[in-house]
Amino acid sequence: MRLSSVNKRVVANKIDLEIGSFLTQHETESEARKNGRSRKKRRRSMGEIAFQTDVADLLIRTHGHNLRYVTGLGWLVWNGKVWECDDNERAHEAVKSVAKTLREEAAYRGGDEGQRLWTLARGVATCRGVKDVLGLAQSDERIRLTVNDLDARPHLLACLNGTIDLTTGELHPHEREHLLTRCAPIWCVPSAEVGDKRALS
Repeated sequence: MRLSSVNKRVVANKIDLEIGSFLTQHETESEARKNGRSRKKRRRSMGEIAFQTDVADLLIRTHGHNLRYVTGLGWLVWNGKVWECDDNERAHEAVKSVAKTLREEAAYRGGDEGQRLWTLARGVATCRGVKDVLGLAQSDERIRLTVNDLDARPHLLACLNGTIDLTTGELHPHEREHLLTRCAPIWCVPSAEVGDKRALS
């Protein structure tokens, strides 16, 4: 799930708005040192949490169209036809992709600000960081589903070349919004009439 040029611009704009605000809301490293080690540690923890929340939002904005989280099932990914269980950990790879974009932004910014952003982004790319970001993202209503939301339209049947409306016999493109998880290993002939066995082959 690579970032498209459009999504990269979205990420860049989001970074400019959020990271600037983030850096002004939290103490700089030099200020933290003046206030003692214990306070520095507490502030850094708060900063990491705030940063991970922003990264979770970036994840949904840039990859959310291909990700859903279902309570009891876990992460689902869009395979171009239906939603399927994320057995290949594509959600994890999406977080790493966002973290990579943030590191690239950090390198571009340079200086103390860039170094701080680099450190935080590097933390996101760790096993714990990825898990924390996904934990924050999974509760977002933009991608959260229940089991009852899946395959809730019995008149729709996904096949290899589209989705058949069984009430009309019409063939439609695969749509994420249909929330289908099963794909019949058949091809539908769009020109065939309803009831004609040649429609399915």
